[in-house]
Amino acid sequence: MLRSAQRPVLCGVACASLVAVGILTSPLTIGSSEAQPGSMHNCPPAGKWSIAVWAGDSGTAAADALAACGDGAVAAAYSLDPTTGVWSRWFAGKADVSNLAPLGEMQGVLALGGAAAAAGVDALTVAQAEGEMHNCPPTAKWSIAVWEGASGTAASDALAACGSDAVVAAYSLDPQTGAWSRWFAGKPDVSNLAPLSDLQGVLALGAAGGPVVTATPAGTPTPGIGDVTLVSTNSWTGTSTFLIDGEGRRVTVVGELRNDSPTDRSVGVTIRFYDDAGQQVGIRKTVPFDNILRPGRTTAFNEYLPSLTYYEGETNDYPEGWTRYEITSSSHDASEYADTPVDMTVENVQISDDGRHVTGNVVNTSSKTAPAYSVSTYAIYRQEDGTILNAAEDPLLNQNPLAPGESMPFDITLYGPVDFSSYVVQAYAEPEYH
Repeated sequence: MLRSAQRPVLCGVACASLVAVGILTSPLTIGSSEAQPGSMHNCPPAGKWSIAVWAGDSGTAAADALAACGDGAVAAAYSLDPTTGVWSRWFAGKADVSNLAPLGEMQGVLALGGAAAAAGVDALTVAQAEGEMHNCPPTAKWSIAVWEGASGTAASDALAACGSDAVVAAYSLDPQTGAWSRWFAGKPDVSNLAPLSDLQGVLALGAAGGPVVTATPAGTPTPGIGDVTLVSTNSWTGTSTFLIDGEGRRVTVVGELRNDSPTDRSVGVTIRFYDDAGQQVGIRKTVPFDNILRPGRTTAFNEYLPSLTYYEGETNDYPEGWTRYEITSSSHDASEYADTPVDMTVENVQISDDGRHVTGNVVNTSSKTAPAYSVSTYAIYRQEDGTILNAAEDPLLNQNPLAPGESMPFDITLYGPVDFSSYVVQAYAEPEYH
């Protein structure tokens, strides 16, 4: 869920809904400053991201390769090391903080369009009966893989070039809309990644399996009285090979909220971390999955740090020495400029991969059309005593409006504890603002 009324600070690259990634902190040798022959495919529009692919000599300095998009057309770029899971970076005119190594042929990078970016650069088409996937991901790790082959090749066929069952998931970024599309191995019902074009880059995950489990949906918690209630919270720490500013440790806090008032409410949540001496060592602000919470309805939030994006006034370091946290929430009437949320429901819910994936379909059951990029689904896992264990969402970002009666698939991925006793899956759609 996007958080408004604050200015986000970029830390890494904005693809958080997908993977936790990080930035190298040691400088790398930058290649020759001489211009090299070649072309950059899928250059980003101004102010937007794309997965751009360098088709030219290996060893070309990042600045020279990105300049193929045009002078001032790229403001920043990130590259993912598939072995270490670490991101390196390049910023226009900031050699002192750039550490992106010279690019190899057919290397993909996440690029941000600068003010002088072209309206759009089309990838070249190569008529080939077969093709090759460059930079395939290692087992259970991510890479920016690049398809070199016939345009219009089905994602499953292109990814199969990495080997049978070698890739379990892939994501593609639309540079015009900023929306991600996805592909999951063996799950065509929740995959929406269009056929790949020649020299298209995708974020790909190496395969790692897991058995299917079943679960019983939970009942609705007993409502109380008053305003919005913080029903329960949970937290955990962990480590990841995906470093953020060199930090592999993570702390995650989840919570469940319930609207016990008679009116629609919007809620803000503040989490403060303290050490043994009572000193504050971290602060985060977030919002729940439901931006507008209806009377009697429950929702949840999931906040972790460090993260790829954060807001001014927040901390983004691991809260060193923390022993406890405190959560405060503030609620207010929903915006007078918004209608009530669009009624949505979920169906055909399935839980797999030992509880790490929740899939199904979300259906517009109202008489109103859900605006484009407004629909999300989320899962709340509860412990035996009914308190929250974990929560996560799939921000579907439907590219087109969802009309009454229409449906679309969802796939929620949960990180952290998944040994739940009960669960609930819900959908939410933002209203029209006027």
